[in-house]
Amino acid sequence: MKDNRLRLIVGVISGALGALLAVLVVRRLAGMRPSLQSRLVKSLAQLNASNEHRSIQAVRAQFENAYGRVPLPRGVSRRDVDANGVPAAWLLPSGIAQGQPITKAILYLHSGGYVIGSIEAQKTYAAALAKASDTPTLIIDYRLAPENPFPAALDDALSAYRWLLEQGIAAEQVALVGDSAGGGLSAALTLKLKDLGIALPAALVLVSPWLDLTLSGESIQSKAETEVVLTRQDIDQWASWYAGDTPRDHPLISPVFGDASAFPPTLILVSDEEILLSEAEVFAQRLEAAGRQVELQVWVGMIHAWPVVHSFMPEAREAMQIMGDFARRHL
Repeated sequence: MKDNRLRLIVGVISGALGALLAVLVVRRLAGMRPSLQSRLVKSLAQLNASNEHRSIQAVRAQFENAYGRVPLPRGVSRRDVDANGVPAAWLLPSGIAQGQPITKAILYLHSGGYVIGSIEAQKTYAAALAKASDTPTLIIDYRLAPENPFPAALDDALSAYRWLLEQGIAAEQVALVGDSAGGGLSAALTLKLKDLGIALPAALVLVSPWLDLTLSGESIQSKAETEVVLTRQDIDQWASWYAGDTPRDHPLISPVFGDASAFPPTLILVSDEEILLSEAEVFAQRLEAAGRQVELQVWVGMIHAWPVVHSFMPEAREAMQIMGDFARRHL
């Protein structure tokens, strides 16, 4: 899976270097190419592309081994909790002491195609988000497919959200943030909350969100040559594992087909070179048509879910700060 190989490569590099709807096209400076670091990451991904097939267990083990040992950045502490039976961890920015009541929060739902990812592997991303937003950030270990197909991940996200409310944190003081599959899961959770009549979060931030598991988006084909992280073959397999016996066009699996009428303010970041581009654009259009507040940023020349490389790429740090600022403004 190219996504996993890229993350492993970037982990090595990062450790070595210091262990409304108009589309907004974002460049670091008008007319400039992506940074040298960004181009290096893309080149490494292209050089390491292969057709090797490994079991999902082997991929998970390698992913966890590469990222699980990366320490938290300075200024962020960790507090493990049980969120209604869902393993979770608070990443707390400096100024939030251990034991101090938490009155606002980000619920971060990690990437990984619904088949890989964990607190340990993605805690540094959540910690960077906590710092950028100056907001306590809760990351959860939602259950993964194929062992636990839909609706297991959604049920766990819902349990964690309810747990936040039970801690006395008002819904208007909670933001949902997710990248790739976690972005789709964040949108699906919003739809589920509406269906259940539960108060919605204050804001959503979706990074390279996977919103259409039917793979019907135009860019699945048109961006195949510029995409260096995902492949249609991989995401088709992940979608099959996650959906199980449920049709892939079910709105809680593919939120692009859901009712957009009640979404809170939403920020969507996506690259102009990734195969998930068109579904992000369609989703943003549907939010805008429903009268919702949405900002779609299409970044030039980035890889899929590029903010994950926040310790190495300047564009990733810039995007992370934009995400944090957006969440903070709505909390």
